[in-house]
Formats: sequence, C-alpha cells, structure tokens
Amino acid sequence: MHNGGRTLPLQINGQRPCGAVRFNDMRRYLKKVADKTLSQKLKELESDGLIKRYVYDQMPPKVEYSLTERGHSLVQVLDKLCDWGNENRPSK
Repeated sequence: MHNGGRTLPLQINGQRPCGAVRFNDMRRYLKKVADKTLSQKLKELESDGLIKRYVYDQMPPKVEYSLTERGHSLVQVLDKLCDWGNENRPSK
C-alpha cells in the first residue's frame, strides 16, 4: 500500500461502513484534500485491492467506492493498532 493513502480506508469505512461512498461525499468529509490528490489516492487503493470502484452507466456519470474484503481486513488491523496505541499512550 502506498504511504499517503493509509488512512483513506478508515475514512471510507468511517463514513458509511456498510455501503458505498461517492467522490463528492468523500471530498466533503475530508475537507482540505485536493480533487487530484483524492483521485490519485483512490486509484492507488483500487490498484492495491483495498477499494472497489463502481461506475454507473448514466449521465451525468456516477461513481461509487467501497471497501473490498481486503480493505475491511486492513481496517480491523488498524483499529487494533489504534486501540494498542491508546492503551499504551504515556500519561501526562
């Protein structure tokens, strides 16, 4: 997986755990990401087999993204890693 896209599966999963996410919804959720950057990261994650892209045959074009089984399994691992980090965070 490419370094810059590591949190995107979590963000896709966090937005709609059981369904697909459209590009504009994801862009609004991420707020400060450029369209080109988001598009590039989505292509990388699709190439890595972590998300799938579904293009509807309609005008205007409609594209949705969702996690693959591999993407869901990565989210589970990252969730456990976050739990470990929270449990082992130095106290102030």
